[in-house]
Amino acid sequence: MKCQKCGAKMPSDHLYCDVCGAEYQIVPDFEPEIENSIAKSMFEISEVIEKDNYKKSPKTSNIRSMRVPSFTVIFLIVLLCSIFVYIGYSNYTSSTNYRNKQAIAAVSNNDYYKAAQIYEVIRKNNPQDAYWYIKEAEIRLVLHQPENAYNLAVSAIQLDENQELAYDFLMSYLESVQNYTEMRQHLENCPYSTILEKYWEYICVVPPVNYESGSYDKSLELSFSKNYQGNIYYTLDGTIPNTNSPKYEASIKLGNGTHTITFIYENKYHLVSEPAVYNYVISSDIPMNPLVNPSSGNYDYAEMIELDIEEGTQVYYTTDFSEPTTESPEYTSPIPMPLGESHFNFMAVSEKGFASDIVQRDYLLNIKTNFTIEEAHNLLVEKLISTGHILNSVGSVENRYGVLQYFYKFPISETEINYYVFEEHYLENQINNPLNNFYAIDVIYGTIYKLIPDGDGNYTRVDF
Repeated sequence: MKCQKCGAKMPSDHLYCDVCGAEYQIVPDFEPEIENSIAKSMFEISEVIEKDNYKKSPKTSNIRSMRVPSFTVIFLIVLLCSIFVYIGYSNYTSSTNYRNKQAIAAVSNNDYYKAAQIYEVIRKNNPQDAYWYIKEAEIRLVLHQPENAYNLAVSAIQLDENQELAYDFLMSYLESVQNYTEMRQHLENCPYSTILEKYWEYICVVPPVNYESGSYDKSLELSFSKNYQGNIYYTLDGTIPNTNSPKYEASIKLGNGTHTITFIYENKYHLVSEPAVYNYVISSDIPMNPLVNPSSGNYDYAEMIELDIEEGTQVYYTTDFSEPTTESPEYTSPIPMPLGESHFNFMAVSEKGFASDIVQRDYLLNIKTNFTIEEAHNLLVEKLISTGHILNSVGSVENRYGVLQYFYKFPISETEINYYVFEEHYLENQINNPLNNFYAIDVIYGTIYKLIPDGDGNYTRVDF
């Protein structure tokens, strides 16, 4: 056996040449040209064999099999790879991800018609995913096809995936066209609590009250635990309220007894809710706190301080920061708000002698005026002298020993005009007798009027 490189003799059991170190190759190297020539020859031979086999009968043929040439194997491998690549590419180009990228590219090029067509295909291939309905609907709106967008959104809210996205789009669209009635209709049929909570304002239901219907052993102050942007109206006699009924503006106080309160809610879109009825039975020895209006604050016009009192109770008050007792002044009619700073403490007392909590109010009344109280008093005295009601500035009265004096009481307002109020007293032998005659003086123009009280803290102004 000779070395194939240097020609030196090699022992038969050696794999390397002892002279040059070359490896003994059992299978010799072939040049590409030689291999191509062999492949061509094999192909020609296979054609001859196939023709010969075709001419021979299967029974007489002695050829049962033949070796597949190498180029055929390569060809089959290439063919199979091409098929796999084609199938893979076809699957990729028909995938949702690829088509979505195409739609995004179309949108970036302002080709909204193409984007709409692509999203339509994606939607049809994903019929239970609301996301693709909404993506197409967004493009339809850009193309000024609101009806198509609306129909897609309505279909989307009925699907199993991405319902919140569908409701977000539908609610936004209906609000943009101010179709609040249809918003409410769709939400009334919505089965998802998270979505209902998100859009409760559009449903237009009465916000929840802080106390449910039931029996209580204490007085209650009803209020609403959710912020709202409309108006709440109510009745206390079991009738259905409307927008002309009393409007809820402060907590509603309930004392002993049986109460039926009915609410309606008008939201900021002027939709009106169905009525909500609450029933309460209250049995308590402690009276409810008096409800005092107005609230503490600064005021430009003289307000009347009015109390809502539980039946069977009396309310006592103080103005010197002390706690009221049954010896304090009793509230019997509206109290005029004093000028400047004032503080009130109110307390209700039941027939059994139990007292409520003390309710405090602080007011600051500053009115715009052209006259001081003293100047207004002088204007009143001059007016009364001119009419002959009194004889002089002292208040002398014809044929009487005593004199008439005029004491400032409080300010009042009417149709945003403030007045100083003075009361007439008759003084004789150091005895001061109020005569229940009142006069009002316009603090801007000095016009004088006579006031007629009705006994309930209200006054009627008449020319004088």
